[in-house]
Amino acid sequence: MSSRNSILQQVKSNKGEFIPLPEIPAFPPAVEGTAVNEGLLEAFVAAVRKNGGDVLLVNSEAEEAPLTGTLSPLPQVRAHNPVELEQLDTYLTEGLCAVAENGAVWINTNAIEGRILPFICARLLVRISATSIVATMHEAYARVTIPGGGFGVFIAGPSKTADIEQSLVIGAHGPLQHTVIVRVDM
Repeated sequence: MSSRNSILQQVKSNKGEFIPLPEIPAFPPAVEGTAVNEGLLEAFVAAVRKNGGDVLLVNSEAEEAPLTGTLSPLPQVRAHNPVELEQLDTYLTEGLCAVAENGAVWINTNAIEGRILPFICARLLVRISATSIVATMHEAYARVTIPGGGFGVFIAGPSKTADIEQSLVIGAHGPLQHTVIVRVDM
């Protein structure tokens, strides 16, 4: 047997014992009830604004229509067309779950045509229902699902990055502006 084969044989035979992953404990909800009557909406709005985003509260489709009616000259953007992607200024999508503690909103491939769209636009608008707001990330992870496309992401504000000199750059890796439209009574 060559030394190569001898080494490979030793590596194959030197398997450690199987150790199962630890069980993840179930975290009880931090706050029971709905977003509006338990202060989750206010906490979510504060967190989004702290992250550099903005929140618009709407009570009806009539209030929302002027905000979302004419967002982009390309209403049917195809994620694989570079020319259309370059011209995309504002993108509107649906958030499925929002987190009060950090202002993050869950988006998955059911709500977007391509993974790049929420990150390539200059302005991202995410529409959520106030009843989809939960207190903590633990509660959010219990709610979210990753669809067959296999992509989902929490987005919490506009893109921000800083170099070693602590020079902050907004929009380097994603949108310059992040706005969450919260449907309060819908």
